Amino acid sequence: MRVKEDAFEEFPSKMRDKWTSQDGDIFIVGDVFDDVNFSRIPKAKLLYTDPPWGQPNLSMYRNMVGFQSQPFAVFLVELANRIKQYAPEYAFMEMGNRWVDSAVNACREAGMVPELVYPIFYSRINPCSLIQIKVTASNSIGFIDAIRDRDDNITPGIIMDMFKTESVFDPCLGLGATARNAWKRKMVVYGVEMVPQRLAYVLRHGRNKFGKVWSKEEF
Repeated sequence: MRVKEDAFEEFPSKMRDKWTSQDGDIFIVGDVFDDVNFSRIPKAKLLYTDPPWGQPNLSMYRNMVGFQSQPFAVFLVELANRIKQYAPEYAFMEMGNRWVDSAVNACREAGMVPELVYPIFYSRINPCSLIQIKVTASNSIGFIDAIRDRDDNITPGIIMDMFKTESVFDPCLGLGATARNAWKRKMVVYGVEMVPQRLAYVLRHGRNKFGKVWSKEEF
């Protein structure tokens, strides 16, 4: 995991702290199981996320912050509920192929419409897919051929180019693939990330590569 301690030394934070940039970006240190975080994020029409895949990864990240581990199926249900609560027009979720059916079912149980699943390239060892979910939109956007079999580092940008929204929300910010693609397009990014060290990496990248000036508000 590409997390440097010196990034955290520059951008230290704890659970529920809020970081904002001069451009309107908002990041919160938070957990999918804590819906308070999602109520503090402005609305965006588009949501794009690449959450942890499977029990080992989920347990690793939760252990890093001293949280109790959760079954992966329960995590998917909570994530789907948070997406439904946030209510974007459309959501896109990257997921390892092994768990795609579980993620699709969790979205359906939350009252959303998972429309299509695209194969995208993550690695030969861990093949993955992108799930297209209609949340509050009245119309389907249909099939997006440009997504299929593309690298997961650039699929967020393909979606952003198609939607042409001013902002995007990522509820599992990770190391910032969604943020990097959005900043390249002059978009505002909203995000929630559970591990402060991973968020610090994104904050530093935003400063060094995109001139972001961050301020912290402690909860």
